[in-house]
Amino acid sequence: MDVLSTTGPRGATLARDSFGIATGGIRLAAVAVPTAVNASPNSPGFFCSIFGNYEPFSPAVLDALYPTHGSYVSKVNHVTDQNVRDGYLLPADAKTIKREAAHSRIGK
Repeated sequence: MDVLSTTGPRGATLARDSFGIATGGIRLAAVAVPTAVNASPNSPGFFCSIFGNYEPFSPAVLDALYPTHGSYVSKVNHVTDQNVRDGYLLPADAKTIKREAAHSRIGK
């Protein structure tokens, strides 16, 4: 069985989108349809790298990304359904993610 490395070469950097979210990999709805970013502004080092913070997007950014509640929910549902088809999510977990999106205030 092949084993994939979970670390990159020393000095490697991740490709990031305009919000600073790493691109590629498994993109669950919280990453593919973001409403916030998780940040770790600390310099490298064991204890520094385990701390970070959650930074919600401003209402203006959310309004620009998701002008309606339906547009937000539709995007979450699309990504979530694809993750189920790809085997990254169980249907029960997808149902929870979709329900949370439907009950959110995003786009309202």
